Amino acid sequence: MEHQCYQEARIRALETEQAKTEVYYKNTQQDIEEIKEILKQLQQRKPSNAALWQPIIVEVVKLMTTMVLILGALAGAEKIIAR
Repeated sequence: MEHQCYQEARIRALETEQAKTEVYYKNTQQDIEEIKEILKQLQQRKPSNAALWQPIIVEVVKLMTTMVLILGALAGAEKIIAR
């Protein structure tokens, strides 16, 4: 009798754990679907963000090029004056 009660208790515990696992699985699946939806929305927004930043980056590159040219000219002038 004790053995049978012990087995029934084990079976109930396993069934309870299985039910909990199924709930966790469903919650995890829902979370994954939400994350996928968020990623899709971010990917759709990305081109517009890139389009906003592109002219700014072009201007920064132009400024950096001008800065390098000015520094090169100053270094060259210094060498000429130092002679």
